Amino acid sequence: MVKTAVKRIYIGKYLVLGFIALLVLGFVIYYAANASKRDEVRIKNVLTDLAGNLSKTPQESTATALLKVKSIAGAFDCPMTFGMDHYAAGSYDSDRLFASVGRYRTLIKKANVTASDISVELLDKTRAKVFFSGRFAGELKNGMSDTIIKDIEAEFIKINKHWRIKSMKFRNVLH
Repeated sequence: MVKTAVKRIYIGKYLVLGFIALLVLGFVIYYAANASKRDEVRIKNVLTDLAGNLSKTPQESTATALLKVKSIAGAFDCPMTFGMDHYAAGSYDSDRLFASVGRYRTLIKKANVTASDISVELLDKTRAKVFFSGRFAGELKNGMSDTIIKDIEAEFIKINKHWRIKSMKFRNVLH
């Protein structure tokens, strides 16, 4: 009698590998499907941080002010274009932007800046258009105070996985 060898295949290890492959595939699909939501959140965080850094308290130290100026300048791509009536318009490189932000902060005694109603439109993986309302309520060092509300359109560009502001256009709010 000849004995034939019967190969038994242990199917358990293939089930485990198949299950792991399905989990990885599910994670990749979930990650890809939510990429645009993550970019929207990152863009909104850039604007929220920018508004916080543009805000100022009378007790703010020089070191804090310098850190805020650097952070504000870091939120923008270079060169960037700016359009806000007669206050500031044109193209800004990093030196001009840094100087302008520093000058703004030296003239202001206190300020509360907010960005609200943020709407993000992703144009592709590296470009976005953002619409929001910006509010400035502050007091100059000479005692004058004002509250300004503007509708703002901003173009964002993604550089090295970081979203930067490429341009900003300010419009008066219609009452």
